[in-house]
Amino acid sequence: KYKEEGIFHDRFIASSEEKKKEELKELIESSIDQTLDSIISKNNLNMVGYINEKDSTAIKEVLKSYLQYHYIIATEEELISSTGKDNIIFAIDAILDSMELQTSFDSDNSTKVCKVNRDDYSVKTHGLVTPLAKLQYEAKSMKDIIDNTNFGFKSIPKIAVSDIVEKLSEDKEYKKILDKLEKDEERFWTLKDDPYDTFYNAINGNKDFKPHHKYYAVIYADGDKMGSTIKSIYEGDDKDGKIKQFSKNIYEYISHDETDKIDNQETSLYKMIDDFGGMLIFAGGDDLLFFAPIFGVEARTVFDLLEEIAKRFKDQMKVGAESVDVSLSFGMSIQYYKSPMIEAIEKSKSLLFVDAKKHNTDKESGSLSLALTKHSKQSFKGTFFMNDKDVAYEAYKTLFTKELAQEIELPHNIQYALMKYESLIVDIFKSYAFEAQSKLDNLFTTLIDENSRTKKAKEGLKLLKAYIKVLKPSSKDDFAKLISQLAIIKFLRGDQ
Repeated sequence: KYKEEGIFHDRFIASSEEKKKEELKELIESSIDQTLDSIISKNNLNMVGYINEKDSTAIKEVLKSYLQYHYIIATEEELISSTGKDNIIFAIDAILDSMELQTSFDSDNSTKVCKVNRDDYSVKTHGLVTPLAKLQYEAKSMKDIIDNTNFGFKSIPKIAVSDIVEKLSEDKEYKKILDKLEKDEERFWTLKDDPYDTFYNAINGNKDFKPHHKYYAVIYADGDKMGSTIKSIYEGDDKDGKIKQFSKNIYEYISHDETDKIDNQETSLYKMIDDFGGMLIFAGGDDLLFFAPIFGVEARTVFDLLEEIAKRFKDQMKVGAESVDVSLSFGMSIQYYKSPMIEAIEKSKSLLFVDAKKHNTDKESGSLSLALTKHSKQSFKGTFFMNDKDVAYEAYKTLFTKELAQEIELPHNIQYALMKYESLIVDIFKSYAFEAQSKLDNLFTTLIDENSRTKKAKEGLKLLKAYIKVLKPSSKDDFAKLISQLAIIKFLRGDQ
């Protein structure tokens, strides 16, 4: 079955009570050898008439080095005693972590001793290239295979405007623009004009197009308390059976959830994100990387998508018939559509592991850390527990959603007004715990002048007050977080 995304973890753990170490080593090496032969054959790296048998052997050795495979064969006692870990799973991870840092690819010699003729894909040159260059070319050729399936990579603009792109595709004029974008993307490097600019300029006049449509989210996710869960399984009864079941549950969480069906069809995580308007790039165990629009189909926000994924993960993780105390934490980098993608990916990973994971506690987990990065590289950030117990998260999500949907209107100068009265607001929550809410109401009435606003602005100020009340900024740091989180909403709305 064709898989739309990488769903397999790059580490596998197996046990044998029948085979000796040498026999297991032979099995693994044989499997690696067969895989390399298949890569060489399918990618035409071993071209008869151009290279001899000696070169063929060298190519295989280069690929062995380049692919960097590692394995351990040891008894449980050897693993535990050599690492001091609680169980073999943690022991194996520790050893492989160390092995993977010791790369051994010899690029200089590889480029000299292994050569493949390139005249099968370049009519201009008959020089020789390394098998790795040929392999990279063949990887690009896989696009032809992908084009013949129902799957294709979405462009960033299409992801960003996914909530209106369906409407656009029904309009003949816009359909021409979409079709042109498809063709332009294939020859992107030959164009003088950026096809994405052409796309955005064309839809900019659409009544549904808003400033946030030039931004998209890169999201990195990772499971919480997975290590402690595996440890508890390993220390209990029937550890082998439960570990296998737990691994199967993780796989089914990605490939499909038997309790979640659409039109009686199993729904993969890929389809769930795709239906929202995003794109799943990688799902390896409890690790996820995907792109998503700020607003997806049916007026749902990216927060709604993250909540659905987090619930799916938690519901699927069971040991036997019992649920386990695990959750997902997210790092979400909101970027301008022209910003370097690699920076957005690195940012989302940093938000996850540096901010969200550190925000988790022994009692509470499942955090979301989001940040918006401007062209100037200035960044605004917010971190929450992503559940209904975190009233600040719920209040922020409501403010975020309604403002960007233009159901409410925050005054353009509201940030500066709040900053003007920073000392007053901080003092209210620092010194008047029981009267803080009424005092904040009075401040808004007298100093922010909320009564003179439009209906939408009054509703916006009402929700803003509700957010400030649950955030309770009783220090300068807390107030800075409030302004930063508010700046994300204001910037996505179009305020500079």
